[in-house]
Amino acid sequence: MKKIAYILIWTVCFFACESTPSDTATQVEELGTEVSTGHPEKIVIDRDSVKLVMADDVRKGATINNEEISSQIVTEKLPEKNNCKIQGNFLAENEFWMREKQLLFRIAATGKTKDEKLGDSHRALQMYSTRDCKQVFEKALDVNRSPDFPYYLAKDVYRKGDDFVVIQGFEKIYIHNINDGPMSLEPKFKGNPDLVDAQSGMIKSLMRSGDCLLGMAQDMGTFAFNLKTKKAILPGAKYKQNELYFLPDGQGSFQAVIPQINEDGVVYELKKLFATPEKFNPVLAPNVANNRFIVLNADPESTPPRHLAIDMETGTEIKLPKEITTQKVAVILSWIKKKITK
Repeated sequence: MKKIAYILIWTVCFFACESTPSDTATQVEELGTEVSTGHPEKIVIDRDSVKLVMADDVRKGATINNEEISSQIVTEKLPEKNNCKIQGNFLAENEFWMREKQLLFRIAATGKTKDEKLGDSHRALQMYSTRDCKQVFEKALDVNRSPDFPYYLAKDVYRKGDDFVVIQGFEKIYIHNINDGPMSLEPKFKGNPDLVDAQSGMIKSLMRSGDCLLGMAQDMGTFAFNLKTKKAILPGAKYKQNELYFLPDGQGSFQAVIPQINEDGVVYELKKLFATPEKFNPVLAPNVANNRFIVLNADPESTPPRHLAIDMETGTEIKLPKEITTQKVAVILSWIKKKITK
C-alpha cells in the first residue's frame, strides 16, 4: 500500500548515532540525493529539511552519514477518489483531479467573470487542495473570443507526474503550471492560412506526443508546442494536406510525424515515420519544404554518413539502399523519382 510521508522538521537536529541502523532505515551517501526505496518512489533529502516524499515505509531513524534526523512523521495513504464537495458553477467536463498532487482543477463561471449581456462566462481557472478542500488559486482567463465561449480542461493530454494542466480555448491554449500559474500560448502556422469565416482558427482537437502538444485549428491547419520550453514548433515541411513535424526526443534525436486528420478536422493519430528517433538536421531550406520528396541531411557524426528520405504524399519513409543513402542529395532524389514515379 503506497503511503505519503510528511516529514515535519521544526528543528533539524543532527547527532552522532553509533547504533547500527535498522532494516527500515534509509541511508544515503550525502545530502541532496534522491534515495531509492526499492519501489518506484524515491525519498528526496534536502540540505536543510526533508520535504514531501513518497515511500511505502518511512520511519524515524533514517540516517544521513550515520547521523539521525530527529523528526515527527505522519503517514497518510493517497485516497482513491476526490472526497471534497465544493460548490460552484462549472460544466461537468471542466473538473480534473490530479491525484498524485492532491489538487483539483476547475474552469468555472463566477460573479467576477459574468457578462452583463451574455451571462455566465466559464473562464475562471480554479485550483483547490483536496487535502483540506480549500482554494489555493483562482484567475480569470482572457475572454475566449466571446464571453459565452467556455474554456475546457484538456484532460486527455495529462500524464502522470505532470505538474501542469492544459486548457483549451477557442483560438489559443493555456498551460497552467501549479507553481507558476497559467501561460497563454497562441498557435503558429506554416505560411499564412486564409480566414474563411468566424469559425476559422477554432481549435478542434489536441493530442500529445511526449513533451510535444499538437493540435488542429479549423481552416488554419495543424500546430504544435514544446511543453517544456512553451515554444511553438512549426512544421518542417508541407505537401498538400500533409504537414510534417520533427519532434525532439530530448536526447538529440528527432521523430518525424504527420498528424492524421479525420473528416471532422480532428487529429486522431500522430503517424510516426521512423521506427525510432533519428539524428538529422531538422532545418529544411524553404525551396524544398513544399516538395513531395524530402531528403534529410545526414547526421555529420554518423559513420558512414547517411541520409533519410520521406514521401510526403503517402506520408511514409522511403527506404534507401545502402549504396544510395550515402550519396549526394541530387543523386538520391534522382533514384527516388525513377523508383517511385516510374
